[in-house]
Amino acid sequence: MPFLKVVFHNFRNINNAEIPVPKGQVFFIGENGQGKTNFLEAIYMLCYGRSFRTKIDDNLVQHGSQEMALNADFFDQESDIHLKIKIVVSKRKKTIFVNGKLLADRRDLVRLLPCIVFSHDDLLYVTGGPEHQRAFFDQTASLLFPIYLENLQDYGKILKSRNAVLRENRLELLETFDHQLVSYGKKIVEGRRMMVDLFNKNFGLLFQTISNSQQQVQIDYKSSWEAVNDEQLLAKLIQRRSADLALKFTTSGPHRDKFRFLADDKDYVSDASTGQLRLLSLLLRLEQSRLLGERSGKKPVLLLDDVLLELDAQKRQRFLGHLPPSEQRFYTFLPDETISKNSGPDILKFIVKEGRFNEEGS
Repeated sequence: MPFLKVVFHNFRNINNAEIPVPKGQVFFIGENGQGKTNFLEAIYMLCYGRSFRTKIDDNLVQHGSQEMALNADFFDQESDIHLKIKIVVSKRKKTIFVNGKLLADRRDLVRLLPCIVFSHDDLLYVTGGPEHQRAFFDQTASLLFPIYLENLQDYGKILKSRNAVLRENRLELLETFDHQLVSYGKKIVEGRRMMVDLFNKNFGLLFQTISNSQQQVQIDYKSSWEAVNDEQLLAKLIQRRSADLALKFTTSGPHRDKFRFLADDKDYVSDASTGQLRLLSLLLRLEQSRLLGERSGKKPVLLLDDVLLELDAQKRQRFLGHLPPSEQRFYTFLPDETISKNSGPDILKFIVKEGRFNEEGS
């Protein structure tokens, strides 16, 4: 199995311990607030070098401590990859080691260990504002195509500079930033269109199958820039210049794009139930993990954090049956959840209480 063990030192509320996880499916069972999600957060950090819950690394350090450390053994038998990963956060500095060598770029770790987390907050990708949908598809495109992340970061820098120029009313610089904004913004629009096309190849049928309904939900992408060539896009920026100067920020571009979920060409989200919305968010992650596996050629590690509660038993089973091939799956469950009663030679269960992880039956 990929993760054989994880060693914790002053991480969140988890007791300092070495916890073996040498099975394909690992269940963490316990009440809320006991440390289940913290373990998933640790696995995610070992894969990506950052948390999926906070941007501030110091938040990961146990209260009253000065530093935290995570150590893990990862072994992929199929590709014969054996990694020892260590992450230390101390005095607002983070260091990552792989097989004893300091890692200079966190992106090198991302390429080694693809990982997808399914969490309650994913519902925002469906019900939240346009910035949440943009964040999801940008994240997916960045995982699949590293050059997209570079383009996105460059676009963000240029947008920030252009907005500063607007605030300072420095008109002589706008033409230069307009050309740069068009150059990188066009790449973002192209990447998002490609993402939506990739998702829509499978998304509608997947929704029908798991929801057991006749509706096919599709993802619709509405770009702020409908034009296709540089001249038209530059003309759009010039047309919006008066509004930009009045408001002191750039009012058109990929940072204003919108995504919608449609059924029969009508907005699906406004009339959907909570369970249907939750299912949409799960399907987004499902497709993300499938595409990541196909693109990278590596089966991802999947982290499922109490996300099945709002699905009925049949939808739950259909959803689990459509999870893509994975190296390892980590689940969190409340004590009375039926699915947590599953057993088998590839399942390892831990009872979690107050940061302690005790293997069931031990």
